[in-house]
Amino acid sequence: MQKRNEHIRRLEILLDNIIKDLDLHMKWLNTLSYLEHTGAKKIHKANLGPYLTEKILSHACEEARHAYFYKKSIRKLKPEIPEDFNYDYKNLLAGFSSFKYFQGLDWNVLKFIKEKFIDSKTSFISFLCYLYVTYLIEERADMVFHIYQERLNKANIPINLGGVIREEEKHLEEIYEMIKRFDENYDKHLYTLSEIETNLFDWYLTRLEKMVFHSNEDLISVHQEGLE
Repeated sequence: MQKRNEHIRRLEILLDNIIKDLDLHMKWLNTLSYLEHTGAKKIHKANLGPYLTEKILSHACEEARHAYFYKKSIRKLKPEIPEDFNYDYKNLLAGFSSFKYFQGLDWNVLKFIKEKFIDSKTSFISFLCYLYVTYLIEERADMVFHIYQERLNKANIPINLGGVIREEEKHLEEIYEMIKRFDENYDKHLYTLSEIETNLFDWYLTRLEKMVFHSNEDLISVHQEGLE
């Protein structure tokens, strides 16, 4: 709980500063779009076999739609987006770190699931990895999106994440029920994997902060304020 409260406060400070700067804000929205796009691609590439259900296909569509929503929202900040404002790392906020956060979570969850389900088929391993990674990512996104919406409202910026948040929350509930159904030790496993994600996000959040705050003094001040 202490780490969660620290992350909330640091995100509030980070997003307040991002929103003040047009260039940073555009990159932030592009980064959210990139992460949603990455999530959609990972679902399509996963070897889910018989576990590829209508719900999972629906989730892939939602991720792609959310990627489009965030990309389109950039135009509310700057109607004329440059043609080369793609997912190149120079157009993202801590772009390579965003990639590493997602990949690191994927790798750690896969390693953990393989150790716990050593005799299971590849498709089942992939399916459980999909469930756990999705749950952890969407639980984190729920925190970030709510804080971001609060900061947008505070700054009177007309970007509304309500639809995205509702879809993410609904899907989070569905994924949780599926985890309980397919993993009888889900509570212990989820606790362990949540700790791993928390450490990865802490690392990622620090990388984002370093892109926004340009001196070590500013960064130290943010971390101290986050602990208060």
